[in-house]
Order: sequence, then C-alpha cells, then structure tokens
Amino acid sequence: MWTYPGVNSFGAGRLEQLTLHPTVKPVALVADAMRDCSSRAGVVLDGFAGSGTLFIAAETGRGGDLIIIDDPLKAADAHSEAKREAVNAWFSNTLLSRLDDKRKGAIVIVMQRVHQNDLVGHLLEQSPKEWTILSLPAVAEEPHVVQIDSDRAIRRPVGHVLHEAREPLTVLASMQAALGSDLFAAQYQQSPVPPGGAMIRRAWVRREPIPSNKAPEERLIHSWDSATKAGETNDWSVCTVWRVGPEGYRLIEVVRERLEYQELKRRARNLVLRDAPDAILIEDAGVGSALIADLRAENFAAIGIRPEADKITRLAVKAPLFESGRVILAGPHRVIQAQC
Repeated sequence: MWTYPGVNSFGAGRLEQLTLHPTVKPVALVADAMRDCSSRAGVVLDGFAGSGTLFIAAETGRGGDLIIIDDPLKAADAHSEAKREAVNAWFSNTLLSRLDDKRKGAIVIVMQRVHQNDLVGHLLEQSPKEWTILSLPAVAEEPHVVQIDSDRAIRRPVGHVLHEAREPLTVLASMQAALGSDLFAAQYQQSPVPPGGAMIRRAWVRREPIPSNKAPEERLIHSWDSATKAGETNDWSVCTVWRVGPEGYRLIEVVRERLEYQELKRRARNLVLRDAPDAILIEDAGVGSALIADLRAENFAAIGIRPEADKITRLAVKAPLFESGRVILAGPHRVIQAQC
C-alpha cells in the first residue's frame, strides 16, 4: 500500500499547489506509479487527460534531454499575479532539475506572450543570455530576418504580415479591435505592454446623452454587488442599470448606498417593480445569495453570478469593450444616482 498526503490536506503550500494544478490527487503518487510500471523513454497512454496529472507527473517522475513546454500560462490567467508567480516558481523550482544532462540538455518554451511578467518575460529578466529567442509578430514592426539555416532566411520588412493567406491585415485589424490594443500587442505582436497605469484610459470613455426610452432591440439589466453591513466603514451596495443592445452597453443609472439586508431587499424589489428588467444579476456570495433566493421567491428574474477571477483580471478581459466605444456612459451633465 502506498500512502501520500492529498493536496486537500491543510498543510503548507496547499494553495500554491492548487494554483498550479487544481486537483486533490497527489502528483507524487502518479509519478511513482509511472516509474514502477514503465521504462525510460517508454510510451504511457492516458485515456482521460482530465486536469493533466499524468503530464505533470511525467516531467516530475523522469528527467529528459529535451523538455518542451507548451503555453504554460493561459491568457485568462495573465493578470493574476498568483498564477504567474506559480508558473514561474514551478519552472525554477521543479522543471529545471529534470534535465538529465544540464550541460547538453535543452528546454524549449513555445508560448504566446500574455504579460510582461509571464514565464518568458521572467526568464529574460533573470538570465537573458541563456536563451535564444524566436519572436514572430503577426505584423512586423521593424525589419526582421528569420534565419532558417545557413542557406535560407526569411526577410520581413516593416508591415509584413506573418501569414497573409490565413490572417490578412483586415482580419488582424478586426482582431485588434475585438481584443483591445494591449492584449493584441501581447498575443499577436509578442510585445506585452508594461503593467501599471490606468487599465481603462480616459480617452476610451464614451459619453453621450442616453435616450429616455429603451429601444425595442435593447435589454434592461440590473446588476447588483451587495455589501454585508451598512456601517460607515463598510463597503457600499451598488446596483448598476444597463441597456444592452447592438450598439453596446449603456449605463443609465447607479444606485450606491450602505444598506442593512432588509433595506437592501426593499430597494432591489422597488427597482424591479419600477423598471421590469429582463434580468437581475447578483453576485452569488454572502448576502447576495439570500437576495437571489428572496427575489426568486417573488418570481423575479434573479440570476446568480459567481466570478471566476479577481477584479483586475475581470476588468482586463472587458477593457476592449471600452476601447472600442461599446461602453457608453451618460453625458457629463447628467448625475447618475438613483433614489427610490
């Protein structure tokens, strides 16, 4: 019988382990089983990849002369400092030791750039002379020569499109508009913008008078972020009222107050009776869960929302909507504050 502590045990490093590999199965167990049942350079079939335990165990259990890392950080995790640091620590503390011959062995990293401090950025900062870089931006921003071998080279003048048959300049322009300039610079141009500064730039904020009547193709949405208590040092409970249609997202009203729960429920109910929204979005946590249940009990269209990332990451994902002018705020002379 083999006995290993599960990742769900409350020991040191538990959160770090779950950040890198979100499963309770101990990788050490799988690595030992693989060593016991296979030979070096053998082939192991994983019929159900799942969360990738076997893949991680493979690099942990046995070393190699050539290690290839493919996209170690997802674009959705790029703005999570904890996940970036977990990947960088995994490389430095675990992967580097797996080369059988550290003088002749090689590590190849194949990835899109997603953040200035992603794994490639981290390694170039720590040891820039140890790496050979092949960077292929979608559109060449400076003259560039890609050396294939001693006899062949590809010359890219400024403006050269990497694969015009698959992604011509018109398609790339559409992708830049959809992703936003910062994300496009990272993922398509392999040149992430340094972090810091305003994530939503003032020039992106579109302000114009909001029509008094909702257009037939628009949906009216209430979105609640509720606080637990009403004390002066506590957070605010906030409801934003949106019209969502083909032109974008129009913010037409904001309710922002410190409310005890019963007053919060009354305020939410009165707003619903006043507006008859198509949907009521409420963060499904704390008092928000109770508010969802109470509104549903009255047959109101309350929808529970569970955020999947921190606020900075969620804002970064939506920044292209601001840059493309699809988020519309009321004109500068309109006060957005509800009292009801």
